[in-house]
Amino acid sequence: MNAELKKSVVTLTMTTLLLGLALAGVKIANSNGVGGKVDLFTQKEPYDGKGPNMPSDAFGPREEVQIYALATYDEEPVGNVPVAFEILGPKNPIENITFQRGAFTNETGIAMTSFRIPDSNETAFGEWTVIGNARICDLTFQDSVTFNVGWIVEIVSIKTMNEKGVEQEKFTIESYVITELTLRNIAMTEKKATITVAIYDNLNTPVNSTELSNLTLQPNVTLVHAPLRIPESAHLGQATVYACAYTTSVELGGVPYCPEVYKHFLIINRDVAVLSVQSSPLVVYKGEIVYIDVTAGNKGTEFESFNVSIYFNGTFTGMMAVLNLQPSSNTTVRFSWNTSHVMEGSYLVSASAAPVPGEIFVSDNTLFDDDIVKVRPPITAPVGWFIPEWFYWLLLPLLILTIILLITWLYRRKRRKKAGASFRSGWTAWYYRYDLRRKTRKT
Repeated sequence: MNAELKKSVVTLTMTTLLLGLALAGVKIANSNGVGGKVDLFTQKEPYDGKGPNMPSDAFGPREEVQIYALATYDEEPVGNVPVAFEILGPKNPIENITFQRGAFTNETGIAMTSFRIPDSNETAFGEWTVIGNARICDLTFQDSVTFNVGWIVEIVSIKTMNEKGVEQEKFTIESYVITELTLRNIAMTEKKATITVAIYDNLNTPVNSTELSNLTLQPNVTLVHAPLRIPESAHLGQATVYACAYTTSVELGGVPYCPEVYKHFLIINRDVAVLSVQSSPLVVYKGEIVYIDVTAGNKGTEFESFNVSIYFNGTFTGMMAVLNLQPSSNTTVRFSWNTSHVMEGSYLVSASAAPVPGEIFVSDNTLFDDDIVKVRPPITAPVGWFIPEWFYWLLLPLLILTIILLITWLYRRKRRKKAGASFRSGWTAWYYRYDLRRKTRKT
């Protein structure tokens, strides 16, 4: 039988014996008492769990745990003392991890065992407990050490916020996405971490990214904010922001502390515009009404409500609301401008659509009418007389008709005179024996 096998058999026998004695009701002495003592601790200095039932610093998945047991008597190390270790994993509904190990103390009074944390977070993440029993001078002394297992640094939540710090899930082109990360450090000491954040658009194309290098994370929770602008080249639709925490920069050999996290959000387009401005009539007398038809459009991807205003020579004149205009559609609103209170002259008409929240491209929000509206002095009439407007529209056709009738009558009169003169002269007169001198007919 080789030495390794002999050592294993002895260790197993000793562990079974010690556990059997404990279960049989053998008295376990207080480790804090005078005389013998055992102290369990790990390799995680300075928070290694030294002292009676003190906790140790945390471990990560697949990390090796080294458990040490220091056996002393009257504060002096005791060698060749059998020590039993019982390792208890966190309680869970899947599988409770429990196993035992045994070892003897060396000349410095230390016994050691080790194991590696499983990589299953369902059964391994949580609080572990290691109990150590040492047999010194026919008495069993006990100590324990606890430690947490999990991602040493973990991104526990990710949010997308606007520039005012309000959480939202819709962002426009050229706006900023403020990514808020909640990081938790389960260790008892501060840790250094490098955080990367990247945005991918609807076509899974990376559009922007940033790296926050060498951040100091204190134990417990730290908030980190990473602003990223959505460029004009980003495609509309569902986008994704990814975040990961590394031990250091990847180019320096860093590896992830924990799994990458992500969050979906929408890249949208909010864009309203004035498409046309038409005024009618273009020439009015002061006091008459000018009608302005303004066609407003929604070029974006969201339902929009906004105000449309009209101006004459840059002076605000009126405003109307457009409500819930659906994407890729337009509507026409009509304004009535009463010219009673304006000066005579020429007026340039313009219309403007108020920008909606998040709208970036506002150059098409204002449009000028191609035509000029002219306001003339009012038409005055003698006191006591009233001439309706329609009379002026009938006057010109009546005048033209009168001229045509007069020309026709003159023309026909001239024709009759010419026909009479021809009858009283020449061969026609001789044939009919007409006396040209007396203007009588011969018999």
